[in-house]
Amino acid sequence: IGILSIGVCSGVAQLHEVCLISSFILMFDGVFMFTLYSAVLTLKLDLIRVRSQHKLASSQRAEEYDDAISSGATPALYKKIALKALSDDEARGENKTIRALKTLVLGGFILVSGIESSGYVSGAFSLKSLFGSSRAGPAAAMTQAAVELSRFPVLDRVAAPLLTLLSAGVKGPMRVRVLPVGSWYIDSAALATGAESLESSSIVIALLAAAVAVSLGVNVYLALFRVDAGAVARGLPPALGNILRDGASPAFSSPPTAASLTEAEESAAEDTASNSPQPPTPVSLLPTRIPSRAVTVAEPRVLALASEVSGSDRSVEVCRVVLEAEGAAKLSDGEVLKLVAAGEIPAYALERRLKDDVRAIRVRRELIARAGAATLSASLLPYEHYDYSGVHGQCCENVIGVMPIPVGVAGPMLIDGELVHIPMATTEGALVASTSRGCKAITLGGGAMTVLTKDGMTRGPCLQMPNVMRAGALKIWLESDSGMAEVRTAFQATSRFAKLRSLKVAIAGRLVYVRFTTFTGDAMGMNMISKGCEAALRLVQARFDDCEVISVSGNYCTDKKPAAINWIDGRGKSVASEAIIPGDVVRRVLKTSVEDLCRLNISKNLIGSAMAGAMGGFNAHAANTLTAVYLATGQDPAQNVESSTCITLMEPANDGRDLRISCTMPSIEVGTVGGGTTLPPQAACLDILGCRGPNRDLPGANAQRLARIICAAVMAGELSLCSALASGDLVKSHIALNRAVVPATPANTPLNGVTPHASCADIQAMTRIKREAAANGK
Repeated sequence: IGILSIGVCSGVAQLHEVCLISSFILMFDGVFMFTLYSAVLTLKLDLIRVRSQHKLASSQRAEEYDDAISSGATPALYKKIALKALSDDEARGENKTIRALKTLVLGGFILVSGIESSGYVSGAFSLKSLFGSSRAGPAAAMTQAAVELSRFPVLDRVAAPLLTLLSAGVKGPMRVRVLPVGSWYIDSAALATGAESLESSSIVIALLAAAVAVSLGVNVYLALFRVDAGAVARGLPPALGNILRDGASPAFSSPPTAASLTEAEESAAEDTASNSPQPPTPVSLLPTRIPSRAVTVAEPRVLALASEVSGSDRSVEVCRVVLEAEGAAKLSDGEVLKLVAAGEIPAYALERRLKDDVRAIRVRRELIARAGAATLSASLLPYEHYDYSGVHGQCCENVIGVMPIPVGVAGPMLIDGELVHIPMATTEGALVASTSRGCKAITLGGGAMTVLTKDGMTRGPCLQMPNVMRAGALKIWLESDSGMAEVRTAFQATSRFAKLRSLKVAIAGRLVYVRFTTFTGDAMGMNMISKGCEAALRLVQARFDDCEVISVSGNYCTDKKPAAINWIDGRGKSVASEAIIPGDVVRRVLKTSVEDLCRLNISKNLIGSAMAGAMGGFNAHAANTLTAVYLATGQDPAQNVESSTCITLMEPANDGRDLRISCTMPSIEVGTVGGGTTLPPQAACLDILGCRGPNRDLPGANAQRLARIICAAVMAGELSLCSALASGDLVKSHIALNRAVVPATPANTPLNGVTPHASCADIQAMTRIKREAAANGK
C-alpha cells in the first residue's frame, strides 16, 4: 500500500488511478483477513471438531482422549495442525462451492474486461456527453452536462466521492455539485482528456461497491449471528486458541494452569473425578469423552494397555498428526504404543511406519510384554546390533529379536581334491567333534569323492476333469511330445533360469496329478517353479476348458513330508559320496575295526530300519549333520524331512583290509541365492564353503557344490557315529562333551502360578543316569 501511495501522489495521468484502486483492494483484503477470513477459519475448525467427534464416537472406542497439547510442542506443530484442519475438506474434495464461486468471480472480471476492451459502454454510464469530444478545447470542456444516475441509487451515494478521489491528481480547478435529481456536474479543463479512461473506471467502481456491500453483509452474518469465535478458541489448547482469537504468538513456555480453565471445564473435571456421566463439551477441538460400550472377555487386556500408555503427553489425534506431518522420529515410544493400541498403526507394520527396524522391534517387544508376556521386554532374547535389511519381506515377520545359535566348524575335509571347512550351527554337544573325527579319517584315506546324478526341483499340481475319460485324455496329451513341447514353452517363459526337465503324470479317478521337474539354477527354486506351473496350467486350461485346477501343490511334489516318490525319483539335488578308509586309520582314529563297522551297519542301518518300516531312513543320523549345515548356510530347515533321506553302506575293500563307505542322498534341497542365504551371518558361512550367491559362468554350479559338500559331511558324521557305537564309546563321549557343569535352566512359572513337580519315576531315572555316568567316569 505504501508503494502504491507513491504512484497515487505521482500525478502521472492514469497511473494514480491504477495505484489508487489497487490500494483499495489491498485494504479490503486486509480487512477481510481479520474479519471474514477469520470467521470462515473458525467455522471450518468447528466443523472439523464436530466431524472428528462423530467419527470417534461411531467407532465405539472405549478409551478417553486427552485434548490438551503438551507444553513441549513446537510452533511448527501448531501450524501443521491448523493447516491440516484447513486442508481436510480440500483433500476430500468438499470445496466445490468455494471453487465454483471463485470461478464465477474470475469469469465475471474476464467478461467485464472483454467488454471494456471492445469499446462498448452503456449510454447510461458514458461520460462522453459530459465533456464532448476530447479535443474540443477548454471552452467545450467547461460545458456543464448532466449524467442521470437517479436509476442507480448505489452509485448516487458511492460513485461521487470515488470520482472525486480519482480526480485528485488532475491539475486545474474542479467543481462537483450533486443536483436534487441525482445528476452530477463536473467542470475541469484538464478532465476532458481523461474522459475516455474514466468511463471504463466507472464500471470497476460500481463492481467494487457491490463487492464491498456483499462482503460486509456476509461478514456480519458469520461473525455476529452464526459463529462464536471466542467459544471455539476457548475449546482449543491455549496456544492455538490465541492464534485463532487474536493472532498472538503462542506461548509455549508453560502448560495451561487451573486458573485459565473456564467454568464449564472446571465442572467437567469435577464430574470426571466423581465418576458421574458428563456429555462431551461441544466447544473443544477434540472430544474429551467417547461413549463407552460393553467390554467382552477378550478385551480387558487391550483396554489395560490403552490405559497404561495414556500417560504420554499428547493425545492420539495429535500423535497421529505428528506422525503424518513430521514422522515417527518426533514421537516417543510411549506415544507410538498409544497409536498401536488405538489401531492407528498395525503392530505388523511398525518397521514400515517407524522406518527404524531396531526401534520397531523394541516397541513390539514392549507391546507384547504389556499384553501378557511380561518377561519379553527385559528378556535375554537379543535384537540389537543386527542388520534387518534382508529380513523384512523375505525371511520373517513380526520380528522380536534374533536367535543366536553356536556355529562350529568341522574339518578340514578333502572333498573332490579340495580341503573344505564345514560350518555347522547346532546346540547338540559332540556333533561337531564327531563330524570332525569322521572328516579326519576320510581325509587320511585320500578324501571323499562325490557325484551329482540329478538336479531338478519338483512341484505337483492337482487337476480335476469331468470324468475319467477326460482325465485319461489329459494324461495322454501331457505325456506326448507335442504336449510336452507346448507346456515347456509356456513354463520357461516365466524365468530365464527355469528349465523344465520332465513331467510325471498320475491319475486317481478323475483327478490328475502332474509332477513338474525343473532345473532352477542356484536357487532352491520353489517360488520359481510355482510361477512356471501357473503359466503351464493356464495353457492346459486353454486346451482343456473343462479342466479345473484344485491346487498348484497337490502333495505330489512332495515338499516337507516324507514320501516314497522323493526317495525313488529324487527332488532337488541327488548326490552320492564315497570314501576308502585304510584299516590302520579305522583302528587308530576310529577306535574300531572294519569287520565290526560293516556288521553294525547291516544290523542297524539296513535291517533295523527295515524292521521299523523306515522310508529313506537307512542311516545313523544323516538329519543331524544336514540340518546343522542347513542352519549355518541359510537353507530352509523344514526341508530336512526329505533332504535327510539317505542310505549308508559299508563293506570291506582291498581284501578286507580297508573300509569302503558310501552315502546316497536323492533329495538334497539347497540354494545359494534367495531366502536366508542373503542374511549376513549365513552368507558368511557360504563364503567359507566357497559357494555364495549365483555362479555367473555356470548357473547352478554353486548350489550343486553345496549339495556335494553336505553329502560328504553326512558321510563323515555317519562314519564317526557308527564307529562310536561299534566301540561302545558313544555314551562316554556324549557325557564328556554334552554334559558340562553349567547352571541349570530356570523353570518358567506358568501364568496360573503353579509350578509342576517332577514325578517319582523321573527322579529315579535321573538318579540312575547320574550313577551310571559317575561309574563310567571312574
